[in-house]
Amino acid sequence: MSFITRQKRVIALITAFSFFYLIGIASLPLAAVDSASAERQPGAIEKTGSGGAHAAKKSPLIPILIGVAAAGAVAAVLFLVVLKSSYNIVDTWTGPFGSDTSTHQWTVTITFAGDKKSGTFTYHDSDGWDETGTYAVDGKDVTFAFDSEEDPIRFTGSFSDKDHMNGTWLHVTVGATGTWTLSRGATITAFTPIDSPLTAASPFKKR
Repeated sequence: MSFITRQKRVIALITAFSFFYLIGIASLPLAAVDSASAERQPGAIEKTGSGGAHAAKKSPLIPILIGVAAAGAVAAVLFLVVLKSSYNIVDTWTGPFGSDTSTHQWTVTITFAGDKKSGTFTYHDSDGWDETGTYAVDGKDVTFAFDSEEDPIRFTGSFSDKDHMNGTWLHVTVGATGTWTLSRGATITAFTPIDSPLTAASPFKKR
């Protein structure tokens, strides 16, 4: 997990504070010209005689800096707080899993329980195999793995939107690989193996 991801709330608060501080500074009136100093300036007598002092002018650079700061603050808060927290994996997901060495697919239902960042999951597939494991989410990136030491299978992927994610899997021991796709709230009967009217066998299950 990156430093920015871990500290996003702190960065957002600092950015927001800086934004409002700059707004406050910009709204303050410019300091009045000291009368004694004004009298010592060239042409002071003529200015006094003409009936008034020249008004101090604000630098055109200040509004530009305030605009840039405002845009940066809004973008930072949106990215660090809203966008980075919009993907919530906690739910039941279903979808087809496949192997790189076969055209077969098998259907998997996974229930993730915990919070947006980490927790545990239960796995059930159309071949009747159940397993448990742990997961982690970093922004759009998703990783999860079985608890089983005999079948160390790891899954990596990402959200394509808030209700769909996909990626690849690796069976560490035997080096087998494949792909997976999950949709939030889909049913296990919604998917059919590619080349068989029957339920395809999961390669994860021992024979």
